[in-house]
Amino acid sequence: MSESSTKTEILLSNTSSINLTDKAISIERAQFSNLLESTLYPLVLSSSGDTIPSQLNDLDGNSEWDELFFVIDLPANGNAKYSLQWVKDQPLYKIRTSARFGKRTSATIPVEPATSETLYAKDLPKSIGFQRYQTDGPSWENDKVGFRHYLDGRNAKDLFGKLTSKMSPENVGINEDGAVEDTYHVMSDWGRDILAVGNSIGIGGYALMANDKLMRLGVTVDDSINNIEKLLSISCLRVLSNRF
Repeated sequence: MSESSTKTEILLSNTSSINLTDKAISIERAQFSNLLESTLYPLVLSSSGDTIPSQLNDLDGNSEWDELFFVIDLPANGNAKYSLQWVKDQPLYKIRTSARFGKRTSATIPVEPATSETLYAKDLPKSIGFQRYQTDGPSWENDKVGFRHYLDGRNAKDLFGKLTSKMSPENVGINEDGAVEDTYHVMSDWGRDILAVGNSIGIGGYALMANDKLMRLGVTVDDSINNIEKLLSISCLRVLSNRF
């Protein structure tokens, strides 16, 4: 990597024998040893001058970016050269990821966005009489597929199939009154829930292996008290929503 007063040159190499499509590239801020000014932003350009969508991620929450992140195609056993042009205004690009977590504190209060939560053993939906969480817990997606995690004690991950590269609406799983409602098991323009998790761990979760069988460490929708005193979530939503 070489730098000048106006631009930074980056040479990327693919040492494998396969073509890499949408290869994730992360460059730490510390590698830019001579940033022009803290108020400038890097614009990634290809060798032909085309703009490569990128983003700046604040990984430690100190309000300053820590890495430059973008995705590119790299040919097998080949190289690609890119340059950074430093600009005053941070570029905006098409959104390719989304993460959300909505909750309500009572059955009469609309769902509101949240970034953290503590679920206690006595707070299961059957005990309190309503489902507290939008889509039963946090959901996240990229332009190809979406996921959701059952934070309500069931401890499993579900799968959304998508019909479009656009992000699904923010009100998935919420009705017009702001109440939690299962609206994602019917086909919509964006897609739908396509995995019947049931009592399994879905595509991920904690389980105990006994006699060659997996037993999920979690409750079912019919339980009124959790077998875990409390569950904590979800400071990772910020990072999930940052990276595409």
